Amino acid sequence: MLKKQVLVIDESAFIRQFLKESLNNCAELNVAAAVSSPVKALELLKIHHFDVVTMDIEMTEMDGLGFLQYLMRCQPIPVVVISTATQANSNASLLALSLGVTAVIAKPTVGYKEGLELLRDEIAAKVIAAANNREIQLGLGYAHKRPLGAIKPKRTETTAKVIAIGASTGGTSALVEIFKNLHPELPGIIVVQHMPGLFTDAFAE
Repeated sequence: MLKKQVLVIDESAFIRQFLKESLNNCAELNVAAAVSSPVKALELLKIHHFDVVTMDIEMTEMDGLGFLQYLMRCQPIPVVVISTATQANSNASLLALSLGVTAVIAKPTVGYKEGLELLRDEIAAKVIAAANNREIQLGLGYAHKRPLGAIKPKRTETTAKVIAIGASTGGTSALVEIFKNLHPELPGIIVVQHMPGLFTDAFAE
């Protein structure tokens, strides 16, 4: 079985080493490179193929969300964000999800080493899931806008019809693009969005 190739981006040498050891212990994964900044990652992405990226979004050399936005536009690849900035219901979490990341994991803010050990299995599972769902996740962050014709007056009649949309965690960005282009005469819409419970309040808002 060919292992999925992982690129780790984190300023912390400790985190890079922790992720290398944890992910390389998985039969499905190989950490092909671990770098300290998005700038170095961009150089690697030009010449190497990676199946999945893990990254922090709080970095000094380049803004992590800015890098993520560029990556999803120019070289979309499944991403798992691991950061202290992605605590429950944080704006950073929702921004990352809206850009198309597969999963967000909050680094511990106290009991750092012990906290990371508790996250070891969760991180591995989410990185494996992201790598295996490459075809599903690509492009969700930046769906192309399609003109829907001239805008007509708002619906004035009721209808028994509804539109049902079901989406996985990576679908939050697709929903944004859909909602931007909704036609006034569409019937009601029901959305079932799978995402971590801690983020639902902020997403709804």
